[in-house]
Amino acid sequence: MSRGESSQFIPIEYANTSRVRFDVAMPEYVDAERIGVNLKAIHTLCRIGGISHLRVNGVAGDEPERSVPQILGFTQNGEAFAGKAKVQEIAPIFDSGSLVEGPNDPIRAHSATWIDTQIKLNMDEISGRIQHEDKWVRGVRSPEAWAHYFNQAVKQGLSKEGTKHLVFGMSSFNSGLSLMNNINSILLSSYASIFNVFLRNFNPQLPALETLFEHLILRNLLWNLANYFFYHRNDYTDGSRFSLIFGPEVDRALVLKIMAKTKTLVKALAPLGKNSEWPA
Repeated sequence: MSRGESSQFIPIEYANTSRVRFDVAMPEYVDAERIGVNLKAIHTLCRIGGISHLRVNGVAGDEPERSVPQILGFTQNGEAFAGKAKVQEIAPIFDSGSLVEGPNDPIRAHSATWIDTQIKLNMDEISGRIQHEDKWVRGVRSPEAWAHYFNQAVKQGLSKEGTKHLVFGMSSFNSGLSLMNNINSILLSSYASIFNVFLRNFNPQLPALETLFEHLILRNLLWNLANYFFYHRNDYTDGSRFSLIFGPEVDRALVLKIMAKTKTLVKALAPLGKNSEWPA
């Protein structure tokens, strides 16, 4: 294992910080020290997605079976006879969920609300998929196979929960405030401010696109800058995220999805010698 790889990926059993915790008990026939976690990349994705704390658990999953009719053979006369065979349903390899961190404050700026996220790895389903795939030479004993599915699950879980929070997690108060801000920006761009009605100077006109975007972006930046400085980051809060949009943080959600697609969060490491550099 190279020094660069060693510094970025930590064996899963030691991959714990104050914000990220992996609680995954690997089967005894799998070398857990060969499954590495990129904590730095995970922290980055969490910050982008508005996730304050992340916990990844390995859980035993159900393996539901259902009976379906199938043609089992033919008689001498060529007539088919049917029976029922049990077919295993494909379960997801992970489940995820989030809760808003701290007390429920509906008027707190959306950019200053953070979530605690849990990703549950379906160990039985992952094991079953590994067993049914020929590409893993060592089967369920292969650290590469487990790391492959862990990487998929963590990436998809972070992307799913982060996007849901950034784009759809606003309170009713913040949704209304965002809508009013953007409508007012459009009105100002068209010189149709409600104040002009009372001043008898109501002369609306279709604004140029560059003028419209200028007003929208400028006002959004001002709102977000105000929130950024108002909600200071300290030991008790993560502060406010910066976004080009006041309201649904679509820009951050897009960055999160791209980075989740391109980053490797869990991978198989080269075997360690007896004198392991990782803490006991």
